[in-house]
Amino acid sequence: MNPLQMSPLRAVLAGVLALLVGSLASLTVGVSPFATLGTIFTGAVSSAYALGVTANAAVPLILLGLSFAFGLRGHVINVGLQGQFLLGAAASVLVATQLNSPAAILVPACFAAGALGGALWALVPALMKIWLGTNEIVTTLLMNFIAVYLIAYLLRGPLQDPESPLAQSKAIPQSARLPFILPDSRMSAGIIVALGCLLLIGLLLKYTMWGFKVRSVGMSPTVARYAGFRVQAITIQVFLISGAFSGLAGTLVILGDQYRLQEGIIDYWYIGIVVGLIGGGSALAILIAGVFFGALYVGGFEAQLTLGVPASIVSLMQGLVIVSFLLVARVPDSRANLRGALKLLTFKRAQTTDEQPIDEQTIDEQRARVTTSNRSSGVESGRDDGD
Repeated sequence: MNPLQMSPLRAVLAGVLALLVGSLASLTVGVSPFATLGTIFTGAVSSAYALGVTANAAVPLILLGLSFAFGLRGHVINVGLQGQFLLGAAASVLVATQLNSPAAILVPACFAAGALGGALWALVPALMKIWLGTNEIVTTLLMNFIAVYLIAYLLRGPLQDPESPLAQSKAIPQSARLPFILPDSRMSAGIIVALGCLLLIGLLLKYTMWGFKVRSVGMSPTVARYAGFRVQAITIQVFLISGAFSGLAGTLVILGDQYRLQEGIIDYWYIGIVVGLIGGGSALAILIAGVFFGALYVGGFEAQLTLGVPASIVSLMQGLVIVSFLLVARVPDSRANLRGALKLLTFKRAQTTDEQPIDEQTIDEQRARVTTSNRSSGVESGRDDGD
């Protein structure tokens, strides 16, 4: 499976074009497009606090994008990111609020619980695909709805904060919270965890035999099966790891930003699919796409507060960015078209003149024939003179 592939120049062009076109919609509410773009930019990166908020918003997008992109590399289309995210968040909240331990034990335990929750939630569609042949797009998508209602039940029952009438869990203890890594900001250490996951999976896919097997299954399960690879086992592994990344994204949101589980804890999870598509097989591209959409989300919220720009316009800009990437990715490469046109022109010219293109090997062969012919002629003329 090949996700969207485009050059960095095309990606920048698509993003800038979408932002310019989307900002024109702010004219409908009497706000200058340049003021909108300026506020989005300053709201996302103008201060250490803004950078921290942007980084925290980018962390789940990076991991969700990694989850989706890794699934594609293993011939799995995992659109159940929301459900896996929620189950990972719920598992980490449960461990953080029930396990009375120091931070050195509690934080890794929350990481493990979150990854395990997401992986187990992804295991159900994995087994359905292997045993029943069901399409994972349908099963993972439907699992999202089950997860949403399951979390809604838990937040009104076993996980609800007894001191609050709201549908939310208890706040996790201080020992379970990730430290801030940038002074005067709320940038948590979750960004380091996300970068570590990108680096780890990139190295595993590129330099290990297991990564080669995953990539082989992703390119062609049939060929991989003929090569002796256990395709079903690899497919289950891809499902589990993809779900674990989504569950870990939920854990990092709880431990590094929100500190409690609530309904609608993240309403832009679907952007993770876009990040995975844009990033494709590149860890750097996933990182850049995640930070870009995180900055757009934070900056758009700032534009709503300071300029009164409706949230619908910000959503429109996000949608235009997605459509622009899809369109730009489908535009043919002009250099490839030029090379193809030149080859076609050469072929047509050879046909019209009834001549075949002559390469260096053909010229050498013709020279050899002429030389041999001349030598033969010389020998025979010498015989005639002797006679």
